[in-house]
Amino acid sequence: MSTYLPAALVAWWFLSVSRLKSRLPIPYPGGRLILAGVALTFVHLGARVLASTVEGGGASYVVAVISPFVIFPARVILVTGIVNLMLAAVPKNMSNDADTRPQAIELTKHG
Repeated sequence: MSTYLPAALVAWWFLSVSRLKSRLPIPYPGGRLILAGVALTFVHLGARVLASTVEGGGASYVVAVISPFVIFPARVILVTGIVNLMLAAVPKNMSNDADTRPQAIELTKHG
């Protein structure tokens, strides 16, 4: 827990200073990717917790061996979603009103 605290504080500070929520289009881009990355991370954590209840350590070893195949894609998906979200933010000087958030642009084929 204490290893995540500095990163959480820096993230909270960045989000509060940048007022990112007021500068994002609705719906939030990258939201599904972020959700998928968080879900994979929770599946891994759940497997580790369940494996730790089995005596002997064999289940924990198996989860530890398989975990890179779950955690690495989860991190890649999370980073992709967050980059997608950050690239969609309107520049600060253009978003003075929180009520005038831009809507997401839908690209469609014409013709």
